[in-house]
Amino acid sequence: MIHKEYFKNRVVSALVLSVIIVLSSLISVLFMLDPEYQSKIFLGVENFKYYTTISNFLISIIVMLTIPFQIEGIKKQNYHLPNWVVNILYFGVGNLAIVFLATAFVIAPTIGINKALLGRFNFWQHSVSPLLSIILFLFVDKDHRIKLKISLYCMIPNVIYMIIYVVFAGALKNTSYAWPDVYRITKFGHYEIALVGWFLLHFLIINLVRVLHNIQHRRYKQSLEEYYRNSEDYKDKSIEEIIKNIALDQKAKHVSGDIDIPVHILRYYTNMDGNTMSLDDMCMLYAKYYFT
Repeated sequence: MIHKEYFKNRVVSALVLSVIIVLSSLISVLFMLDPEYQSKIFLGVENFKYYTTISNFLISIIVMLTIPFQIEGIKKQNYHLPNWVVNILYFGVGNLAIVFLATAFVIAPTIGINKALLGRFNFWQHSVSPLLSIILFLFVDKDHRIKLKISLYCMIPNVIYMIIYVVFAGALKNTSYAWPDVYRITKFGHYEIALVGWFLLHFLIINLVRVLHNIQHRRYKQSLEEYYRNSEDYKDKSIEEIIKNIALDQKAKHVSGDIDIPVHILRYYTNMDGNTMSLDDMCMLYAKYYFT
């Protein structure tokens, strides 16, 4: 059952994970920008041609967006991310999930686990940052359900990157503008197959992340509902008092300024003895008290 101590631990966990993710992502990027680091393929800022480098840099920026909510949430013993922040976080975590799975199951078997997952900046880019980001998104930041259409939106920047990569690594491979084909997707010259394969792989992985997140979200909502069912603060009260208390309780915990009507909780009270309000009326009453 969810209780006040859970809310406190949740926001502290979110802040600790976020700080580590930001530091690990930035450390890995700084490693690659270090003039002393001699890449066999790219040097300095040219490392931003790597999907891995771009993904780590983006997740550091995205996770920074959540930190102000977490700091404010510590003051209120809870925090609630706006839906748009969760969606952007999903985009960043989906990218890193691809990085981790591709490294663990494709690259590591060919060059060894130590080099792929534990070596220098690879430890931060391929292991720490992806794993902690996935943990944060699946087990901590689970307030909102991710819709399928959001996963499709998240694919747009990645498809654009892949098109650019195929152009420079494939179509322009014999020019001075060519990129080394580090991912070997143009090896056989079938660029359209590479693009379709990348699209399908990305679609499967980010939707795996989405499904796992939504499972955790559903469990969180069920626990929240159980809390309201069993809390002494909501027993033996009229339906209006219950809705008022729920609204004020949620308002005190949310720091994002938006409203998230807990329909799943209100629906439980539609069958309460003596209740004559419809679910729509209960939602309107909830909104009234929330914005009071």
